[in-house]
Amino acid sequence: MESMHKRIAALVLALAVMACTGSWALAEESSPYPETFSIYCPLSDHIAKIGVNNYGELYVFQELEKRTGTHVEFSHPSAGADMVSQVNLMVASGSLPDVIVMGNWKGISGGLFQWYDDGVIYDLTEMIPEYMPNYYAILQSMPYGVQNVSVDGHMFYLTEFNHNVPFSGPIVREDWMKQLGIEEYPNTIDELMTYFELVQENDMNGNGDADDEWAISGYEPMSQNFSPYDLMWPWGITYDFMQIDGKVTHGMLEPEFTEAITFLHDLYARGMLDPDYETQDRDALDGKFMNNMVGFEYGLQPTKMNNSMAETSDFKATGTYNIRLTEDSPAYVFHNLYVSKITSSCDTVITTACDEPEKVLTWFDYIYSEEGSLLMNFGIEGESFEFDENGVPYYDYTNALAKHPDLTESDIAYLYRLQGLSAFPMQMSSDAFASTLHEYSKEGTDRWESDYDASRILPNISLTAEETEEVNDMLVDIETYVSTQLSRLVNGQVSLEEIPNIQQTLRDMGIERVIEIYQAAYDRFIA
Repeated sequence: MESMHKRIAALVLALAVMACTGSWALAEESSPYPETFSIYCPLSDHIAKIGVNNYGELYVFQELEKRTGTHVEFSHPSAGADMVSQVNLMVASGSLPDVIVMGNWKGISGGLFQWYDDGVIYDLTEMIPEYMPNYYAILQSMPYGVQNVSVDGHMFYLTEFNHNVPFSGPIVREDWMKQLGIEEYPNTIDELMTYFELVQENDMNGNGDADDEWAISGYEPMSQNFSPYDLMWPWGITYDFMQIDGKVTHGMLEPEFTEAITFLHDLYARGMLDPDYETQDRDALDGKFMNNMVGFEYGLQPTKMNNSMAETSDFKATGTYNIRLTEDSPAYVFHNLYVSKITSSCDTVITTACDEPEKVLTWFDYIYSEEGSLLMNFGIEGESFEFDENGVPYYDYTNALAKHPDLTESDIAYLYRLQGLSAFPMQMSSDAFASTLHEYSKEGTDRWESDYDASRILPNISLTAEETEEVNDMLVDIETYVSTQLSRLVNGQVSLEEIPNIQQTLRDMGIERVIEIYQAAYDRFIA
């Protein structure tokens, strides 16, 4: 009898163990997140410069692994490698990661439909609403949000949401303004020219040579952030494709182009425009600004410059109002950040190498949740941020600095948060971004935000594979020609009287056909 009781007890124990094991296994299987997956993405320069070679080393991702139970295998292209070329090599070799993060997937060669048809990526259109409710709710809350990340109604990638604070615009040396007796921030072309002329006439750096300063400088003139060509904006045009009242056009074809480019030509001829604007890099531009050689630029909020200079001098770089042609004219802008919280710097696709795309999407959706967004923007409570008495988070790196006395606060910040990197899909917080700005920079971004007209910006349209194939070759030639002719018109190598001939050459190169294709894509976008 005793033996039978022992056998029964053993059986009950075994069943209990099996039940517990089954429950544990069920819990494992029911986890909404994957156990592991791989991501290939660029490594931010901010991260690389503090000696981090892999995102897995960042505390923000280590904390994310604790919360989700998911281990991510990160890999990155080597420094200087072309991301698109590396991805193409992966596709050709058949060795794909589960996820690829890369800028501007919407403009990928061949088009996203081709990548889907070739079996490289998933179509996420049906999965995103089901497995990414946080992300999808943000997308739906924005005007044209879904259209911005869609290609003919299909969503193939995830994206980053910006903090919705304009952080690029016209920047002046306010300390120079005071020195010159200018009390109001320039707001019109005439007011800006008054500032330029005074800068040019006076020895602003006090070295006895009034000719080693420039009123305006820049770099990467065909970019959106630092181009002196942005001074075409007050005339309601830009040096790229745009739309006016729903009709697609190119700025160089508009009648206002002649007056706008003549203005830039005159700045150059009078020695007001730095002749190095085409060849220098940002470090050189910042160096000139901080060494009293430049008085104006179109650029990003100048926190770096102010942090470096303002505490030890009267240096003050800040944003002036977006420039308008006259007091009654619109303050036109053509930078996409003024119309969209959606960036294209870290678009994210899921490849067909991924066995659990639904779980991977769920993992990404945590990043867009309230908890996940707090982690991405502020990091870990008690190490990189604290809450104030009202429950509002604020950066506090006291404990983090104690762990890393060899790093500066600005460097250590990137171990704990992704805010400001534009290197990984997330929702950036406007409060978090604002708290990183120097007070002079914050004043400037407030001015940029207070007054602008973005009505002529061409939105993030998408082309079909056939349209892409047709325009690609034409665009390469057109963009090269536009860049070359703008430079020659400004520096005087080509006479302004040649503008009608330049416009005709653009038509001969097929720009009107490109406009026709863009118009069809724009109409689809709006519809």
